[in-house]
Amino acid sequence: MNACVITTYRCNAKCHMCDIWQHPTRKEDEITPDIVAKLPSGLGRVNLTGGEPMLRDDIEDFVKILREKAELVEISTNGYFTDKIIKIAEKYPTKVMFRISIEGLPKLNDELRGMKDGFDHALRTVLELVKQKLKIMVLVL
Repeated sequence: MNACVITTYRCNAKCHMCDIWQHPTRKEDEITPDIVAKLPSGLGRVNLTGGEPMLRDDIEDFVKILREKAELVEISTNGYFTDKIIKIAEKYPTKVMFRISIEGLPKLNDELRGMKDGFDHALRTVLELVKQKLKIMVLVL
């Protein structure tokens, strides 16, 4: 069994193909790691998504809990928060994968995602993860 945990509806991007950023959650209304800890063990892939999961101050807590319950923890992100992503990847080099979405070359990506330098941040994250030989999936749409 696979699962998807929507960690937040907050997002730093303003994507044209998604309106989640127009309806952000308040931090106090978002799912918490103690709720996720109640999930059963033996899960296949669990996707941590949102909004932008890296906006969570406690995203690493979700990873720590779910690594014990799932074969693979996948984090879907726009790749903007390189340092935070690399920190998690270094701390949990196994059973964690990053799905980084890129919508094309720099100008198109940034236009579609409604964020300045979004492509550059995502590419920097991909290159850092590759350099460290960590598991990633890059979606270029």
